[in-house]
Amino acid sequence: TPDELYKELAKINLNDNKKTKLLKDLTKLNKDHNILTMAYFIGTLLIPIIDYETTPYLILYGKAGGGKTKTANLFSFFTIQSDRTTTSQIMKTAQGYGCGYFVFDEPKTLSNDVIQLLKDLATKKRYVKTYGKTGQKYIFKTGGIISSNNIYEIKTKNPDDLNAFIRRNIVIKINEDDKIKNISNILRKLEKKHQELKKIFIDYLTEQDPHELIKRYENINTDEEQYKFIIFSLELLKELFDKYKIEFLTEERIKEIINRLKETEKEFQ
Repeated sequence: TPDELYKELAKINLNDNKKTKLLKDLTKLNKDHNILTMAYFIGTLLIPIIDYETTPYLILYGKAGGGKTKTANLFSFFTIQSDRTTTSQIMKTAQGYGCGYFVFDEPKTLSNDVIQLLKDLATKKRYVKTYGKTGQKYIFKTGGIISSNNIYEIKTKNPDDLNAFIRRNIVIKINEDDKIKNISNILRKLEKKHQELKKIFIDYLTEQDPHELIKRYENINTDEEQYKFIIFSLELLKELFDKYKIEFLTEERIKEIINRLKETEKEFQ
């Protein structure tokens, strides 16, 4: 991560009691898209460690007020917000980040260049591009959460480009039942502690044996690369909460979430 963020995270000191308390507050965000966001953060933190077949984007869409960006912003490293986003804007904003994810909020028009850049980010080990006449190199590798009130409003030059893009990624439609009522106070508290939350997830992963993590990922049995990534991430999220003896995520719930993702993909097709 950029030096400023690294220094900020390094200053945070949390004991197990503080971590447990914050994680218990986090369990109030117990809808599928919230859980996916937390798991997605864990998975993208391991981009430098695990040779993922692909690092999918997590696409959240549904009517405003469903909590798409609230949880996403708790764990994002940066945000890209523009109706007509350019590749240079993404590269300059993402420069220096070697893990984690950014929030791409309400994109309206995705050019062919942007789609290709996003595709490269999701498939290459580390993205390096020399930009323009200056010859400056932009080096980064991150995941991304795309938030949209209506995914069908996103425009591309060729509809097949968007179709192919969606097929490589993880999509969930947020319904009325996914809204959480009376959550404002908890959200405000969590928003103030967003760096502490990141640190809890980072600390948990730094305790793990990277070789064991690689083996575990490789042993997941599924032909669909984007679902292999998120199954692995959800399992790690479950273990994080289990470590602090917090009942939050079960194997059965993980299966239900994966099935829901697949159903959403079918609906989009």
